[in-house]
Amino acid sequence: MPRQNIVYEWSVIDDAEWQPLRQEGPLAFLQRHAAGLTEPQVGLPLLRAFVLMMAALALTSAAFSPPTERHPWGYEAVASVLQLEAQAWAERDEGLLSTLIDVQTPARMQDDWRVGWNSDAALGAPYRTQLLAVEPVGNLLEVQVRVEQRTAQWWLSSPHRETRFYRQMPHGWVRSLPDNSHWGVMRAVETPHLRFEFYDHDMPTVIAIADRIEMGYVRVHQWLGVEPPVFEDKLVFAVVPELVRGWGGYGNRHHLTSPALAKVPLELSDSDYLVQQIMNRVASRALNLLFSDTERTNAYQWRTMMWALSGWLRTELAGRRSPWHEQAEALFVAQTVPQLPLSLAAIESRYPTWRIDQEGMMLDYMAAESVVTYVMETYGPEYLPQMVVGFQEYGSWIGFVPDLFNQSVDEFEAGWNRYLAMRFGATQPVSSVSHPPFPD
Repeated sequence: MPRQNIVYEWSVIDDAEWQPLRQEGPLAFLQRHAAGLTEPQVGLPLLRAFVLMMAALALTSAAFSPPTERHPWGYEAVASVLQLEAQAWAERDEGLLSTLIDVQTPARMQDDWRVGWNSDAALGAPYRTQLLAVEPVGNLLEVQVRVEQRTAQWWLSSPHRETRFYRQMPHGWVRSLPDNSHWGVMRAVETPHLRFEFYDHDMPTVIAIADRIEMGYVRVHQWLGVEPPVFEDKLVFAVVPELVRGWGGYGNRHHLTSPALAKVPLELSDSDYLVQQIMNRVASRALNLLFSDTERTNAYQWRTMMWALSGWLRTELAGRRSPWHEQAEALFVAQTVPQLPLSLAAIESRYPTWRIDQEGMMLDYMAAESVVTYVMETYGPEYLPQMVVGFQEYGSWIGFVPDLFNQSVDEFEAGWNRYLAMRFGATQPVSSVSHPPFPD
């Protein structure tokens, strides 16, 4: 498989620079070194050095302490608010919950904090929080909270981590948002194909992943056998301190919510979370390139399979599965594998209506992705672009399988089921599938 050689331009900081950094602060240091340079010239070398210095300072000047030891008063204040919040959720007490939220918070953000409040699936389901860290920031407390919750947002894994801000009001501490000044100045760095825009608050997070995203962008186009498109303006990923619904942005701009305002899977760092989010968009854009010159496509009939292809690519590019993916596989092994053999026709039988429950979506995804992994491990990655093209040319497995794999659907299906049994350790023998005729 082709590989992209990436050259890292690291900058070494003299010993004399360390003491000024401690005295003047990181942003002042950055601005002083960036003085007189244009935005692209500031770029990654200087910012990489800055991030390395901040990491070194963190290791040499601070040791980890539980929140109760570092800021006991802050911990006690927020812990009591979280207890009241849990009570409000358990009793669905809107009046109590309203007293715990800053009334100045935009309604859109308040709605996001209440996701699942009116969901039938969430009624009676546990809502648990655990305080992980507390740090005073100006007149606010910045808090890391572990949240275990069942929500109507099927794409979220549980538990997840939230960065929250609490403000002291006359009647007590309430959940709030920081002023715009908290996020700092908007900045940008560029790689050969991409441009990243972000505020000072998210600078270390974005700089840590810029090279990985650039490498993944080049690699996915190589895998699909297409050239990365050349735009007059580079493809932009903007990390913004606001709630971005879906795939916000337009054209070649993609907006992503800052991890400080997002529901981040507990197992992921802020950087790894952004990698997952951005690679998802990179993979989908690359797949769409293969359809851009086609007058007629059948891809709309393969929605679940295209979803699985994009997810498989994201995992390969990011270097790890998302926690949602891991939970989906555990569910698939527990509920679906004992029911082997599976039918290829069942993967698309629910088109065009997807399930809205999380477990159903997870099982649908894993069944489709298992076809992708079977093809990649059995026939090789060179079949990846052929699969994508096949989905646009054929509307069913009947035409797709014989053309790509030179075998009947029944033969391919039997091989796929044997693969599932071996991969997931099915104890029951896999017999032939009994299914209705494939649709034309």
